[in-house]
Amino acid sequence: MRKALPTIVGMLWGVAVLSAVPQVRLEDPVVEDLDLSPELVVKALVASLEAREVLVQDDAGYVLTTRMWGGGRRGVVSLRLYVEKGETRSLVAAVVASFPLNLSFYAEVDRAVEDLLSRWLSRFPEVAAPEDAVFPVEVRGPDEGAVVKVGDVVLGTIEEGVLVGDPFRVVLGSRVKLTVEKEGYFPRDVEVVIEESPVVVELPPLPRQHRFEVGVFSTLGQLKGAGVEGRWYALPDRVFAGLRDYVYAEGGGRWWMPEVVVRNQSELVVGAYLVGGVSSTVRLWMESGIGGYLSFVEGVPFDLYYHLIGLGVEWVVVPGWTLYARTGYDYAAGTGLLPQGSISLYPEGGPALSCGVGYRW
Repeated sequence: MRKALPTIVGMLWGVAVLSAVPQVRLEDPVVEDLDLSPELVVKALVASLEAREVLVQDDAGYVLTTRMWGGGRRGVVSLRLYVEKGETRSLVAAVVASFPLNLSFYAEVDRAVEDLLSRWLSRFPEVAAPEDAVFPVEVRGPDEGAVVKVGDVVLGTIEEGVLVGDPFRVVLGSRVKLTVEKEGYFPRDVEVVIEESPVVVELPPLPRQHRFEVGVFSTLGQLKGAGVEGRWYALPDRVFAGLRDYVYAEGGGRWWMPEVVVRNQSELVVGAYLVGGVSSTVRLWMESGIGGYLSFVEGVPFDLYYHLIGLGVEWVVVPGWTLYARTGYDYAAGTGLLPQGSISLYPEGGPALSCGVGYRW
């Protein structure tokens, strides 16, 4: 009797809290490698759900699936609650619990059901709230075709700037986290605090995913010229491979290089962004690679070098357009005119600084 008392109290508490919960349909349980009959499992689940007045036999919008397995003296129960829309199901809550194979089986199943429904209500408090405390929500967003969800439950899509789907209601004073997704864009979580009615949620625009980028740049200091570059993003806006080509004139009228020399510099790099998210205005990246100088003098020598490390910073002026600056440390292999060792701007010394503008899509 003492063991049964907490279970009875728990059931009565559940009835008081969950009396306004929409009703749930129970699917036939799956029982594997367990010394319990499916009929006994159904009996335990039905008793627990009926005590909370949430069980129906026909379509209810919510469906509860059960799987039990185990061996020896203990078993495991997995309860999963779905919201059902036509042939589509979305998970709203799940519980996994173990239980002994004795007379306390009913009590353990009841606790699992109570835990499942409590988790459900903690995520969706409007389900059991009084009608006068629940208000409809209007969701607006700029991304046509974007899908709006709460957890795994799809609320609808943005059409003509407004969420179209099943009625969405919330409790005043609650917090709701919406997830917005669209193919070709990065998903975004939006947390909304419901403080007043009518409830209108304005979604921010989703950041677009970019796979390609082109840019033009120039290197300050001795290497006056112009260059072009392109990038391919293995991970959109985060990890990239790039190819650059730069033509410049060097020397003329100086003791260390009296004649003007035209050179072509090519560089192949790989890199990744280290600071700043995909929606940040200012971002920092690091890169490394290999390159070479082709000098248009007698013999047309080629200088291979290693782009050991490069650092760059970019400013997103408007979505898709950036201004950037980068520098790095290069090491000549000694295959042409340049001696083996670090490459610097003569006679001042130090690494080159390149500035440019990029467009990505």
